[in-house]
Amino acid sequence: SVSHELRSPLGIIYGHAELLASGSLGDLNEEQQQSSKIIMRRVIMLTNLVDDLTALLAAETQELRRENIDTTLLIHSLLADYQMRADDLDITLEAEIEEPIPWIRGDSTHLRRVFDNLVSNAFKFTPANGRIVLKLKAEGDAVCIEVIDSGEGIPQDKLKHIFERFYQVEGGSTRRHKGTGLGLTLVKEIVEAHRGTVSVSSQLGQGTTFTLMLPGFFPD
Repeated sequence: SVSHELRSPLGIIYGHAELLASGSLGDLNEEQQQSSKIIMRRVIMLTNLVDDLTALLAAETQELRRENIDTTLLIHSLLADYQMRADDLDITLEAEIEEPIPWIRGDSTHLRRVFDNLVSNAFKFTPANGRIVLKLKAEGDAVCIEVIDSGEGIPQDKLKHIFERFYQVEGGSTRRHKGTGLGLTLVKEIVEAHRGTVSVSSQLGQGTTFTLMLPGFFPD
């Protein structure tokens, strides 16, 4: 109920700011256009925060749908969605899949949010000419999924905190990458709600690997 009450006014604010920025209500000078765009960006940030908090609550209470998900298809659709971004940033994005791969029973929307968070995170910290790889393999009936990047890495003393709510690897005054600090918390909560586990390993200057283990099954 709270998230719905927040989304409605945020949508109205965004719509009017967009209307102003478009010039439909009259010409704006450069400073006014900039202010309108700032309002729009901040509304998007607040909307994302509301969405993250809603997803976090759903994962905590395990109010998730249960459907059969083709894991390989899920990863290929993810690659397709992010390929243009990878091209724009001059980053190689690819998948390494060891067939056959078990399917997953779970909530496709929430699992997609997991991979969106991990891949978006990889893009944030991987420079041009870098590489992001999604590796899939079966371990019995379980699915092992690794999201590997060749980015800047995470300091060892920060690794134990990265799944904490609102935690940011970069300090407030030195932050170069925007976010709510809930992305990796959501990853952990959603994976655990699917009876899985997530872990991370990293070396400064050499990249980061997130490893997910999810129970699966081979369809008949």
